[in-house]
Amino acid sequence: MLNNLENEADKARSLVHGLEYQLQELGRQINNLSVQVESSSNPAQTSSGLEWSGDICCMICWDVPEGHVMQCTEGHLLCGECFSNPQIDTCPECRVPLDTQIRNRAVERIISQMKASAS
Repeated sequence: MLNNLENEADKARSLVHGLEYQLQELGRQINNLSVQVESSSNPAQTSSGLEWSGDICCMICWDVPEGHVMQCTEGHLLCGECFSNPQIDTCPECRVPLDTQIRNRAVERIISQMKASAS
């Protein structure tokens, strides 16, 4: 009986050791993902040197839209060039079809005003 308990305790210790290792590995993976998210959420920089929030960048090319600003039905922004690309048929963020042309004039005005104030 004592021998069985010792065997079970050894199995439990081995299991705990394995779980601790997996937890450490998951922690490393979470840290790596956090670094990737932080680096991908950095502001975009235009050719004029202005920095913009990722919220007004195209979801496909990550540039600040020049000219028309389009959006999917869920409100994710795309520049006119990416929106009209026939190879891109769904929003990369939410995967809704890009079959309806929705122009976002408010964001166009904001971009225009930001460019004017930076000049």
